[in-house]
Amino acid sequence: MTALQRRVLKLEARLGLTVPAPWERPGWEAMSEAEQFGAVEDYVAAYPHSAFAQRWRALESLTDAELEALIAEADAVLRRE
Repeated sequence: MTALQRRVLKLEARLGLTVPAPWERPGWEAMSEAEQFGAVEDYVAAYPHSAFAQRWRALESLTDAELEALIAEADAVLRRE
């Protein structure tokens, strides 16, 4: 990939001009969990500067304890609604 291509990808990601997310495409619901996970990983690899890819990598870097705390916090927020 050339430097220009990388710069264009970064700009597209910042401006939200990338292709639809995998779960926004037709047939997502019909895919197996493994296929969905693979599609998400492919999307993150293709658009590493997208906001979703950055969040994905942040989640992957969390420890088990941090993930448990995040889940507990999300559950608490959902119960308040």
